[in-house]
Order: sequence, then C-alpha cells, then structure tokens
Amino acid sequence: MKKMTKKKKLFRKVTALAAVIALGASLAGCGSSDGETTQRYSWPLATASPEDTVTQIFAEKFAEEISELSDGRMKIQVYANSTLGGDRDLLETCADGDIPFVVQNTAPQVSFMGDLAVFDLPCVFDSLDECREKIDNPDVTDAISHATCMTAIDINAAAIVTVTKSGKTARMISRYRPKCAIIGCTPSEKSYYQMNLSWGVTPLMIQEETDTEALFNNAMESAEQHGYVQHGDLAVITAGIPLGISGTTNLIRVVVTGHLKK
Repeated sequence: MKKMTKKKKLFRKVTALAAVIALGASLAGCGSSDGETTQRYSWPLATASPEDTVTQIFAEKFAEEISELSDGRMKIQVYANSTLGGDRDLLETCADGDIPFVVQNTAPQVSFMGDLAVFDLPCVFDSLDECREKIDNPDVTDAISHATCMTAIDINAAAIVTVTKSGKTARMISRYRPKCAIIGCTPSEKSYYQMNLSWGVTPLMIQEETDTEALFNNAMESAEQHGYVQHGDLAVITAGIPLGISGTTNLIRVVVTGHLKK
C-alpha cells in the first residue's frame, strides 16, 4: 500500500514537472523585435473540471487577465479534466509546491481546511446580499460573543482568544465579563491600543495571515509565549471568515494550547 502511495506521488510530481518543463520550452528564446531579451514567466494551472464548468471558465478567465495585465510577459497554461490529477491529487501537489495554481470548489478542500465547510452549507441564504447582510449584522457578532463566553464557562477554559482586526469582537466579549482571561489578538496597532480600554482584555500584536490555521496557530503560540496560557490549557478562539474583513465574527473553536494542527 505504501509502495503504491509513493508511486502515485511520484507520478504526480513527474506529471507536474513535465508540464512546467513544457511551458518553459515553449517560451524559450522569447525576445523583443529590437533584439533585446524580454523576461517572460509561465506557470501551469490545474483543475479537475471539464471545459464547460464554472470552475474551468474561471480558470480560463484568470489566465486571460494575467496575460493582459502583464502585457503577455506572464502565461498561465490551464490543464483541465484532471490532466494533472484529481481534486485531492491537485491539492497535495499544490501543497508540495509542484503546481502553483489550482482552481476547484470548496468540497475537496474541507479535508485540508475544515473551516471551509461553512461555504458548503446548502441553501442557507437565497442570495449573496442576504448572506452578507446576516454576517455583517451586529446581532450575529453579539450572539457569537455570548456563545463564546458560555462555551468558555462550560469547558472551564483558561482563556478566550479573539482574533480581531478592529477590536470589536474583544469589546463585545468584554461586555459579558467572563471569568477567564480575554486575549485580543490583532495585526492592527490602532486596535491594540484601543483594546487596552476594554474591561479584562489583554491585547496582543500578531502577524496578519491569510490562512485560518496559520492565523490560529500564530495567535495561540503568541499567547503561550507571553505566558497568558500554558501548554495543555483549553482555550476558546473566536474569529471571522473570510479573514481580514472587519465585522464578520462568525466562528468559534475550542483548542488545546500547543496541540493545534500545523
């Protein structure tokens, strides 16, 4: 079984490498009309979808936009129909750095990033506008904040860790006066100083991340390094998805300090 897995991974790498080499060969010797060499770049983009799907149409449009915005100096070659592998194969190959671009829906990505499952909830909203309205509703943030505090009480958490850009989530949680520590993690210096004014909130500067797991790891590791939580402590994390947008608090997670996924 292990031998088959190794062979499969090797096949993926060889296939991806062949695609990159082919692209490099197709652009070799490119130059301008006056004889000066023009630096050009090329990358493969893979999908497991047929040509007539939304996923494939998006991939083709992305390739067109890259070519247009770079005046033809950058080329994206789209490989459809699982040419370079199925959905899981493509994700693993992308994670290994062999393919830089993969376009697919969220379903196959959930096994790698569990929080993405929220986007696969069926028919929760009738339109994107309704979805945005509900997520941005202050009542939602208030409900999440209250649920966070109740969860912390139920599991006797050592701390509530909020990952917030504006500081609003930490302030909302502060209103409920939880007995455990409130750690407000933020990449914003302005929010860092503002959170000092909220009851029971200990502000903590962290690096901004675009990946949920990396963000949570960063927040918990920083809190542990500063002595706000100890290795093995239970903590409740609350944040918003998508990341980097103020006022979208919609996620609660219970974690064990020092045992988050890398």
